[in-house]
Amino acid sequence: MHHAERRVHLLHALPNPPNSELADQLLTAAETTAADATNRCHQALGLDGAARGYTANEWLPVVYDIAAPLLESANPDQEPPSVARSTQDAVRWLSSAIANLDRDSPDAPAALADTLARLLVVHVFTQVAGGPTKSGSGH
Repeated sequence: MHHAERRVHLLHALPNPPNSELADQLLTAAETTAADATNRCHQALGLDGAARGYTANEWLPVVYDIAAPLLESANPDQEPPSVARSTQDAVRWLSSAIANLDRDSPDAPAALADTLARLLVVHVFTQVAGGPTKSGSGH
């Protein structure tokens, strides 16, 4: 995930307007990294849930409740830009989730839900910044 954070910062360091091809490559890389981290966090939540008696899907409303105000408060004019801040937050929460899982903490599902919410925000930002996907799937 640290690679995504660096790519997002690099994107904002480009001259205005940035090289469209390079910006697209950076956004694609950030989105791919966030999608991979999302998948792995969801798997970890499922495994933790199997051990503790809950399902990953039970945490989805929590993820959405966390993500909604983050998306609503997004401001393209703030420093650091919302996408950069959200990527940094996702990395911090991912680190916390890993530590909680490593300690077999009962706080692990909440940390994973926070991570998933922030990864969702990064995904939305990269989708909006990149426009429709090249494949036309619009995912």
